[in-house]
This record gives sequence, structure tokens and C-alpha cells, in this order.
Amino acid sequence: MQAATNAEKVLAIFESAYPEDKRPRAAIKAARDWVHGEIGVSEARHLAFAAHAAARCAMESAACAAARAAGHAAATVHVASHSRHVVAYAEKARGLMQGTLPGEMTPFSDPTE
Repeated sequence: MQAATNAEKVLAIFESAYPEDKRPRAAIKAARDWVHGEIGVSEARHLAFAAHAAARCAMESAACAAARAAGHAAATVHVASHSRHVVAYAEKARGLMQGTLPGEMTPFSDPTE
């Protein structure tokens, strides 16, 4: 699942700021688990909401964006168009860490492929 892969690329940004908070990691795992039939949509949505709660708790903008990317990755199991938000938030997180603007960096993989 490309959404999970894209979110995972910036997960370290969140985890370096909040190493004890596993909610974004759990959301990314949920996206993959759903693809493999290991969890249902309801559980994936619950974990997506938890990742967004982690984003709201984050004091650093880049960490917040990385957690949002993870939340949207899990939300793609319910509504596929969330995959676009994964890319947007992942680019934002990476750009904030690199001091560049979204669109100036190497793009993430197309979530629709």
C-alpha cells in the first residue's frame, strides 16, 4: 500500500520527537494489516483517529505533519482519497525538517499507482 509507504518515510520525524508515542506507527501498520485482511475497517479508522490525536498533541509542526500523514494512511482503507493527504502531509513534514517548501523536493510516490 503506497499510502503506508509514503507515511512511513517521514515517521522518524514524529518518533524522534515523541519516541514513546506509537500511535502513528500503529496507524501505518493498520493500513497494511487491512490490506492483508488482518483487521477490519472499523479498527483501522480507530487507529487513524488515534494518529490524528497524536498530531494534535505534537508541539513541533514537522512532527504534527508526520503524524497526520500516518493517520491519513490508515484512513485510506475507508476513503481512498485520503491517500492524497498522506503525500501532502509527508511533503510538509519533510519540507519543514529540510527548510524547503513542498513542491521543491523529490516527490513522493503517486498514491494512485
